[in-house]
Amino acid sequence: MKKLYCITSHCNTKDKIKALKETIKTLNDLNRDILLISHIPLSEDIIESVNYFIYDRSNPILYYPERVMYVWNKIPIDNKTVSLNVKLPDYGFTAINQFSRVASFCDNLDYDFYEFLQYDVIFTDEILNSTLNENFLTKVYDPNHGYRWPSLMWFGVTPATMKLIKNEWTRKDYVEVNLRDAEEYVEKKYTQYGFKNLDIMVEDKCGFAVNNRDYWFNFNKYNNLFKIFSDGASIILYDLVNPINFQINDNCINVQGNIQIYTPIEEIDFMGYYDYEDRLVNILELLKAPDDATRSIGYE
Repeated sequence: MKKLYCITSHCNTKDKIKALKETIKTLNDLNRDILLISHIPLSEDIIESVNYFIYDRSNPILYYPERVMYVWNKIPIDNKTVSLNVKLPDYGFTAINQFSRVASFCDNLDYDFYEFLQYDVIFTDEILNSTLNENFLTKVYDPNHGYRWPSLMWFGVTPATMKLIKNEWTRKDYVEVNLRDAEEYVEKKYTQYGFKNLDIMVEDKCGFAVNNRDYWFNFNKYNNLFKIFSDGASIILYDLVNPINFQINDNCINVQGNIQIYTPIEEIDFMGYYDYEDRLVNILELLKAPDDATRSIGYE
């Protein structure tokens, strides 16, 4: 069976480059045919070590209102439940875009089967010696939840399915289908095409995990004395270690617990708190949101 290993990548650190080179070397040592796709330029030695190289500088991240990932955190304030809502840019389509680009490129190639591999996959005998020639999906180890299914780190594609990926896995379709993430999108498509579930756990070398969800809901990166969140129209202080004196402009407030302060950000010229030595610490800079997400506050 003539097989092509299609490596997806976005290697922008030394560790990722190292992992990519190790993946390519493992396949080369076994005389496997390799296609590599990257959103960013790669060195000549990497390019020359594979059979086919696709450089696609587009890295389509989807933003509100086209498509977002929605997360929330609920906290109590004054006997009511307040929801801290965050709409994150959707990075999932970057993966779908690479699959589609590869499928378009392979349309004129003559292979019996294709396997997609993430650049930092940890090889096992099952991966290296697979003889399957039908669509298959696996699951990936997730340090936060045990595993996620399906995995985009290793899955198999028939030539017929490659043509479907080329024609159907579009930005418009991804947005209109509007599922939870890229993994769920691939699952839906594969359910339509037919596939074998290998029930194999795949792991990666570099890994990606959001170990602290507070990143989305807490602007305070200085200390753990309190957390702060804003939707632009008001400010929420919550999860205080101890009561603090908190000051906005000329107004000083003794904060005992979770509180919502209805002052729009554009009206704040000074924001700070008094530390344990009764020094007023200026934290106006914390009003800058830590990313390009869209935030709102809801009530129950």
